[in-house]
Amino acid sequence: MSLQLWAGVYLRWVVDQGPQEAAWLVVKELRERDSALRSKVSRLRRQLQDLEREALEVGILSPTMELEVA
Repeated sequence: MSLQLWAGVYLRWVVDQGPQEAAWLVVKELRERDSALRSKVSRLRRQLQDLEREALEVGILSPTMELEVA
């Protein structure tokens, strides 16, 4: 990271940093999207567990029909 920083400082007038900055922007967007999707998966898993529990209590599902969520 340090070498990239110094290269950016000393070579910013010589070498076009645009493509590298664009690539880092894409990486940042991908990480943010990945984080949002992981949060959504966790929320949906909890919702599924709650619905399965409720279906068992009401009698829609029998304990032998219950599916295990990984």
